[in-house]
Amino acid sequence: MNFRKLIAVFFAFSVILGACKKSEDEEKNVVESYASQIAPFLDSNCSSCHYGGRQEPDMRIGYSYSSLVGGGFVVKGNARESILVQQISTGHPKDGVVSQSQLELIKMWINQGANNN
Repeated sequence: MNFRKLIAVFFAFSVILGACKKSEDEEKNVVESYASQIAPFLDSNCSSCHYGGRQEPDMRIGYSYSSLVGGGFVVKGNARESILVQQISTGHPKDGVVSQSQLELIKMWINQGANNN
């Protein structure tokens, strides 16, 4: 094999590896489970005020998904337009602090379609 062919093969191989790496990285940026990644956070940080009709949406485990999505607090596929993100981004809850990583996880979940999985 001459030098040019060797370089061409090496280049093609590196492009393929780069594409595979990107796919692996993209997979890491997927919310795999509303039930285990989103709902527990909402329950522990929001349900002391948002429960059982006291203040909508109901954030208790088992109620939060239908309350958020059915109540219009989440716009599937659009975190920017979702009331949930707007509220958290502007300092709600007042007595708690939502980490940037948790906010990003919620945004990611919404932007990925706000699935109930």
